[in-house]
Amino acid sequence: MKVLLCKSHFDGPISGADETLVTYAAQLRKAGQSVSVLLMYLHAEEDQYYQRLLEADVPVSWIASNLAQNSLGAGRKLAALMFQSFPGSKSFVRRKTQPMLSAMANSYYQDCRKFLNREKPDIVHVMTPNSGATVMIRAAHDAGVPVIYQELGIPYHPPGFDYYGEFTSFLPLCSEVAALSPRLIEDCRNKLPSCRSLSVLPIMSQEFSNGNGHAPHHTDGKITFGFAARIEKLKGPLVLIEALGIVCRQESNIFVNVAGDG
Repeated sequence: MKVLLCKSHFDGPISGADETLVTYAAQLRKAGQSVSVLLMYLHAEEDQYYQRLLEADVPVSWIASNLAQNSLGAGRKLAALMFQSFPGSKSFVRRKTQPMLSAMANSYYQDCRKFLNREKPDIVHVMTPNSGATVMIRAAHDAGVPVIYQELGIPYHPPGFDYYGEFTSFLPLCSEVAALSPRLIEDCRNKLPSCRSLSVLPIMSQEFSNGNGHAPHHTDGKITFGFAARIEKLKGPLVLIEALGIVCRQESNIFVNVAGDG
């Protein structure tokens, strides 16, 4: 099977969606599948995710020009500075910039369609709800290629992400919509009623670093959970702390390792 994993751009330097795409690609390649990655916008040469794909012998292509990538990168840096200086400006900036981002992505529809017609993948797997992903979904559907869209978060969350409503109007073009867990699939059923088929597609994992294929076992009965994300309300660290407090009143050998900025 010829699998094409698609994403608008790498969000790094650290990104859960980028990590998921690279891990899927590397594991599918290792399993003997024909897998490649298509980006809407060019990656930086030193990008860690791009380098890991090269190491896994996964081909990477992109649609937009270098100029478009430079413009997008400059815009993202400016927006990040504004968010940092004026946290309340997020929703305003997103509303003002979204039409421009959509127009830029839509201008590459024909290029994306030509790429799919030339490469003839058996399936297109799209991640991250943005205007680039919308174009990729449309182009694949119009080229007659089955599309899976994978929801790596929660539909319509965060609430201020106004573009998500427009994005979901294209999901009926997908043959399948996947989420990471049965609980998230229930959310999708409630919030995305127009989707014909929903399924659970969990995150693949790399081999354990100890090389034996088994998680390390603690003889003292210690159980450790991990949290790796930005330390902000959206990611739910306070929910995790509250849950840990409840569990620790019943079981003293539960621990959490936290990694992230914020």
